[in-house]
Amino acid sequence: MQMKNPTPNFVIIGAQKSGTTSLYEYLRAHPDVFMSSPLKEPGYFLGPDVVPQFWKRRGIDVASPDELLERHMLQGYRGQPLFGEASTYYTIGRRSRREQIPQHMAAADPRMKLIYIVRDPLERIRSNYLHSVRRGTSTGSIADFLNSGEGRIALLTSQYHFQIEAYRASFPAEQLLVLIFEEFVAAPEAGMRQVFEFLGLGRAATSMAFAAHNVSENRSDLAADQRLRADEKQWEELRALLLPDVEKLLAYLGRDIPAWGITHDARQGRGSV
Repeated sequence: MQMKNPTPNFVIIGAQKSGTTSLYEYLRAHPDVFMSSPLKEPGYFLGPDVVPQFWKRRGIDVASPDELLERHMLQGYRGQPLFGEASTYYTIGRRSRREQIPQHMAAADPRMKLIYIVRDPLERIRSNYLHSVRRGTSTGSIADFLNSGEGRIALLTSQYHFQIEAYRASFPAEQLLVLIFEEFVAAPEAGMRQVFEFLGLGRAATSMAFAAHNVSENRSDLAADQRLRADEKQWEELRALLLPDVEKLLAYLGRDIPAWGITHDARQGRGSV
């Protein structure tokens, strides 16, 4: 009888531009953890009607999530008890699919653990915009970017409480860990202790080297920075748009996030980017 392939029992669900690559690499270094390979972001739980077309557009032919799993997610698997993947697509999907992805996860494993690493939404959108400028896909102002398809996705996926609501409909709060990107960057060892404990690994040793991964997004682009700073009115409108969701997130977490300028700058009357 053929053994059934294991499926992920924990998932990093986002957000983009928020340190998911570093978190993936740190987890992969733990002997009891296997992270999806060679595909880091396989999108296994996007659903059987989405996975084949999703990957066909990216040059990979698979007929089902199970074929994706067998051919593109288990390279190097040696029976580790924890099997994770890191697909930021899970907080990018259309609103119509917002509830379906958590439902697919819960159907696969109702004990699934979810890790959501979030960043000051204004800084995240700024990073996304600068990345777009460097790639040459955005040549206009931040207002032009926010009116583009990429910008609208950046705005939607920076509303973290809105995203969390869909997962809370399928999972209890104790199965969702929200990490703060700025705190994780400042103290990665403490952050990884929190992650290991959440995953049931106890106070695992974290003597690994905490090098940053995929840090190209942090490079400055002077022209883009100048465009950002020139449009303070648009920036303040964006802040006002995002603040209600941020306040809901803080209430959900039961804490403040001092590292986030979006709330502290607003309270202190500072309006610059």
